[in-house]
Amino acid sequence: MEPNESPLWLAVGGPCNSRCDGCDAGATPPLSPDQVRAAAEAARPAVVVLTGPGEPTLSPDLERLVHAARQGGAARVALITNGRLLAYPRVAAAVAGLGLDAVSITLLSADPAVHDRRARVDGAFAQALTGARNLARAGGVRWRLARLGAGTAPPEMARLARIAEQAGLQGVWVDDEGVADAGVGVAPILDRRDFVRQLAGTLPPRRSRDGAVPLREHPAEGAVSLVIRTGCRNACVFCTTRLIQETNRAPWPLEDLSPFAGPLAGARERGFHALRMVAVEPLEHPDVVGFVADARALGYDRIEAWTSARALADPGLADRLAAAGLTDVDVPLFGGSAPVHDRVAGVDGSFDETLAGLRNARGRLRVRHHLVVVRQNLGDLAGMLDLAGGLGLGEPASVLIPGPSLPDDAHYREFAFSHSDGAAAFRAQDPRGRRVLASRGFLAQLPPCVLDPREIAAAGAVQPAGIRDGKLEEPGAAAKLRVPCSLAGGCGWATRCPGHHRAYEVVFGVEGLEPGGGAT
Repeated sequence: MEPNESPLWLAVGGPCNSRCDGCDAGATPPLSPDQVRAAAEAARPAVVVLTGPGEPTLSPDLERLVHAARQGGAARVALITNGRLLAYPRVAAAVAGLGLDAVSITLLSADPAVHDRRARVDGAFAQALTGARNLARAGGVRWRLARLGAGTAPPEMARLARIAEQAGLQGVWVDDEGVADAGVGVAPILDRRDFVRQLAGTLPPRRSRDGAVPLREHPAEGAVSLVIRTGCRNACVFCTTRLIQETNRAPWPLEDLSPFAGPLAGARERGFHALRMVAVEPLEHPDVVGFVADARALGYDRIEAWTSARALADPGLADRLAAAGLTDVDVPLFGGSAPVHDRVAGVDGSFDETLAGLRNARGRLRVRHHLVVVRQNLGDLAGMLDLAGGLGLGEPASVLIPGPSLPDDAHYREFAFSHSDGAAAFRAQDPRGRRVLASRGFLAQLPPCVLDPREIAAAGAVQPAGIRDGKLEEPGAAAKLRVPCSLAGGCGWATRCPGHHRAYEVVFGVEGLEPGGGAT
């Protein structure tokens, strides 16, 4: 279904930190994420605008409201705010991290005294402009605008346009129709209708058939896997999606899922019966329920998603996915407690929502989990294992040490740990912990020279037979590939060493590596 060109304007309700003349902020209850998703699903709008009455930045559910609009099918999400809370850099950074297509800051007058009198808050004008500057510095919002009230006269428009440009805003729109451009040398002054038209039409398409990653076949498992590009509520320290979004100043594009129909049907005819949906975050895609149902109709009897499980915190979505035919989820754990997990995920509240999603998944779906180990959670291996046990998840399916996906060494430095630190963290575990980590591949990602051979044998670990070839045709493969360390030429372990990523020696050097056999 093509998106509706008419925008969906949704008042967030709830309180406001201004008391503007004629505004009934506080008179209506706060808008819930379920209401946003239902409204978007019914309207199928190209653009959802979250606005007042009520001040959106005061809503504790703002992140969930934005995601609910996208889950409901919105191609663009815009926010209208008085800008006052953005004067706090942390708030501006949080809003910038939502991946909004546009943020509009309402200016009531070019005269600060008049603006403050109309807002009935001293200092409101100065806070709004400080908020605009903070938002510009934070980046992450593709279109930053000033919003002017209906009936603003052209001379006032011109003054406000200059003020907005000085504050780092990129354009001005007037909450009216049929206004003329004021003729100033800044970004164009738009009316209400053209604001939406520009937002819907001038930004790069969020739904794209371009660059879709082909299906990958796994004959031994009878499975095919596919990458579904969409948004993600996390901003994990090791993930390049966050970096790509920051570089492009735009959210990850929503995948057009229709090109997958033919390849999925063809794979099913050749006997493949399992479907695995992987990155970026498949369960965030607004069309995922229908996609799963279509795959089930083709005869796929195992349909799995690799997911943070945060979307499954909504029990209604969990029910719809299970009914459509989703059978399995594989969920990463980043920490045994909220502070550790959220530090790795890059988002406060990720831990609580992941646990809620796991609880909703159990009883509806088969649940597996794996551990992702980075510098930020290396000291919490026992905590992650204990958490999984307490949740009834059993032992992890795997333990992963992520590598870089970009040639920029600074990206790797953000999350990587040294081989020696990895070995020390392994030794710090109790016997059960060492057995689980070894059997799930943790030691196989460390060179033998940083481990005592007796440790390897006692844990029952199997060291890899050298360095495995990667798939160079895949995006980012060159950075992900493991290479022999620079000491391999004189090392007796070389034929059994997994090597390390190209960036490793740039970041850590060769300290702690012992060619010739390691500790005895």
